[in-house]
Amino acid sequence: MNELQKYAKLKGYEFKNNSIYLMQNGFDITVRALMVPQMYNLFIQVERHPGETESQFEGFLDLLKQKPQEFQRFMFNGRTLHIVWRATSKLKEDPISKVINWLTTSLREHGFEPNSHCALCSDSEGIVTDALIEGIRMKTHPACKQGMIQQVKAEQDGKPKNFFTGLIGALIGAAIGTIPWLVVSWFGWYVGVLSVIIGISSFAFYRWFGGPITKRTKVLILFTTLFGVVFANYAIAAMILSSNGYTIELYNVILLYQEPSISPVLWENLGIGLLFVAFSLPYLYRKVQEQETTSLVIE
Repeated sequence: MNELQKYAKLKGYEFKNNSIYLMQNGFDITVRALMVPQMYNLFIQVERHPGETESQFEGFLDLLKQKPQEFQRFMFNGRTLHIVWRATSKLKEDPISKVINWLTTSLREHGFEPNSHCALCSDSEGIVTDALIEGIRMKTHPACKQGMIQQVKAEQDGKPKNFFTGLIGALIGAAIGTIPWLVVSWFGWYVGVLSVIIGISSFAFYRWFGGPITKRTKVLILFTTLFGVVFANYAIAAMILSSNGYTIELYNVILLYQEPSISPVLWENLGIGLLFVAFSLPYLYRKVQEQETTSLVIE
């Protein structure tokens, strides 16, 4: 359970897709954690109407500009106010409630109201209900929501997904991702940090070969990334054997890893590679999770 999830449980907020959903002063709000500590995306649903004046709009944005350390980016996208916010204190001190209350109060003071229009058809007539569009809570007509779900499903059904071909692609991607590591090693340097590229390449090729995003995807990417690290170190050992006139076979590779003059460097390279794979896993898993979120366009 991550920090944002613990906070949501403590406050009684709904938590899903690494986001919390709440309502403050009538505004629907989505708070999503970014990869950088204490950085968040805030999405607030705001009514935009023809009578809105330029001074009204600029007046509110000027308030945000006065706090550049907190509000690092902000923009209106239709009826969604998107703010990149940096919390100035830990979640246990509840900075989210404070900033959300300040933002929504300021919006109302500048004449902005909570959005009541359908996010899909922009009509305010009829009953609108909550929906998640790309993980952001918005208002939609039930009929519009259902129509979009069917449209997305039809598009997804038209794209073939195959776990086996995705696995083949992930293995190919992992092997290709070892190339920078091997090139550097050829010139006599052993840079385990390049193992990070293996995981990125593996996931990219998994998607390219039509691999579906499921609960097994994270495990598969971990497996193929580790395969790439081992493959790279085997290839490095093979290059050393070949350059010294030895036959490239598993037995000689094992002996090489026991050779006092070279084994410390080989083991260190392997260890650093595995260590950086561990460091890169949160990033890789976040990329997988983002694909899971965007694949469920509306729910």
